[in-house]
Amino acid sequence: MATAAMDSEWKIRLLGGVLHGREVWLADGHLSVGERGCDLCIPLCGGDRLEFTATPEGLLINPGGAPVRVNGRRHQPDKPLPEEGVVHALGLTMAFGQHHANLSRYPLRRTSPALLWGMVLACLILMGATVLVLLCSGNPPPPPPMTSRVAELLQQNGLTQIAAAWEKDGTLRLSGYCEKSDRLQSVRLKLGTWGVLYQDNVVCTDQLIRQVRDVLTQAGYDEVELTSHAPGEISINADIMMGKRWAGIQQQLTTIPGLKHLHIDNRHETQINALIASLLQQRLAEKVSVTSVGQAFVISGVLNMNEQQSLNHLLAQLRQQFPGIAMSYQNVASSGEGSQRFPSPIAAIVHGQQGIYLLLEDGERLRAGSQLPQGGEVVALTDAAVALRFPDALINYSFNF
Repeated sequence: MATAAMDSEWKIRLLGGVLHGREVWLADGHLSVGERGCDLCIPLCGGDRLEFTATPEGLLINPGGAPVRVNGRRHQPDKPLPEEGVVHALGLTMAFGQHHANLSRYPLRRTSPALLWGMVLACLILMGATVLVLLCSGNPPPPPPMTSRVAELLQQNGLTQIAAAWEKDGTLRLSGYCEKSDRLQSVRLKLGTWGVLYQDNVVCTDQLIRQVRDVLTQAGYDEVELTSHAPGEISINADIMMGKRWAGIQQQLTTIPGLKHLHIDNRHETQINALIASLLQQRLAEKVSVTSVGQAFVISGVLNMNEQQSLNHLLAQLRQQFPGIAMSYQNVASSGEGSQRFPSPIAAIVHGQQGIYLLLEDGERLRAGSQLPQGGEVVALTDAAVALRFPDALINYSFNF
């Protein structure tokens, strides 16, 4: 109850202007005066806001750093005002006091005729001096309009792909693309200091990459490389297999605002295709197996000295073609898992009129280029071994007959 009484016992009375004589009580012990977001909307001179706050020690005034005069004397804002009087700050003159004070006895002070003529004479002298300075130095250029200031601000920050459009209500609408969001943030801060209301529809590349990465990570694609070479376009380098799973992920990616195009670059698939093609060309595919271990490739098989030299030369060419590719060779015999990839056991190797082929116990014949039920393909066949190609591996199976 004591607080409520303290909040309501203060009031102010405006002296001068269109609101001359209007008295205002401090609601909840606080009153703000200014042009935007204030309890009392009045234009101020040299400041944005003037605040009154009721405290147990008395009434405090916060002019935002502007000078304050109370009853004709300079006042320190950190000290409470007297019980009543006249305060002058930011071009406003107001009487203040507690609820029982008769503030109408504080009329707006009128200037005496002698002082008035002195002020007029001083103004004429000042105007004459100003005109003389302008004639000597030229008229100072007027401040540029806000449209030009915003355009220059975007240009200075390198945001040339952002369009600035002004709505009829004076709101600024930003749209387009930027590369780094920190540059756009500095523009947002500057617009705030200028008092510009804006709508931000800009898409920044670093944020776009972050959103795409979040979707891929949630889908289980942890080892991905994302790049962008054009606004709104993202290149994904990952071991991605097309199918129902990727179709669902792609549907989620299309909902990301500002994402115009996705380019899938399966570098791992490109590298293993080049590796197996080189092994086939050098007739080493029926000698070795290739296994993917993460993003690296392990080549295994027993080779003689000449074959190892051919393999080393082949690997050197691939490293030059794909900088950073990880490949290693192990001089060990390939495992026998290749026998498990056939629909039935191998019965014989047959040389027919149409070339060599594998004869299975169920009567099926497999030649180079034949497809296996599990998705593999016969890519090399000799009297000693067969090479099976799978999306992520090359399996070499040596015959035991």
